[in-house]
Amino acid sequence: MAEKLDPEETVSFEELLMSNVYTQEALINLLEAKGILTKSDCCKRLRSCRKKEINEMGKSEFDLASTVR
Repeated sequence: MAEKLDPEETVSFEELLMSNVYTQEALINLLEAKGILTKSDCCKRLRSCRKKEINEMGKSEFDLASTVR
């Protein structure tokens, strides 16, 4: 049987999402401050990842399975 969750210990989806956003922003700012990458580099990589994901979503499951190695 499922365990009841304590409302005091749970967070909303919005809180979880915002926590993730702040964490990513902090990491990007740190990497930029250390000269490891620029925000422009980060944006380029994000666009590349999104394009790849969109392209893969357009493929059938069979095609996706054949590209995973």
